[in-house]
Amino acid sequence: MATPANNSVSDARYKIILRMDAEIDKTDWTQSPDNPRNLSDADIALFATYRRAWWEIGENISSTDLSIDFNAEMMVSGFTPPELPEDWVWVSRAIGDLPPILIRKDQLDTYDPTTEGVIIT
Repeated sequence: MATPANNSVSDARYKIILRMDAEIDKTDWTQSPDNPRNLSDADIALFATYRRAWWEIGENISSTDLSIDFNAEMMVSGFTPPELPEDWVWVSRAIGDLPPILIRKDQLDTYDPTTEGVIIT
């Protein structure tokens, strides 16, 4: 019986397009006319630039530039992801079923182990 081919190398473009779509979809609210999080005009413009940069990567990067990290098959390398606007971060939990959220750093208490256990707010 033939073994199915491992196509993890051949689908790098597919994975980068999935990542592009996810980044754009998860930031749709930043461009929403009703401005649900009351973003400043500057933040709206910065997120428009961020989203466009992801589109450029997904649409234009060559698959010959991409590679798969075989220790984490869904991880694609060979490109530089766009930087989020300053003071924004993705936050997720390592355990549990809560999805990641995009939020301003100052909206959550965070723990920084380099500050010797000080809670930063």
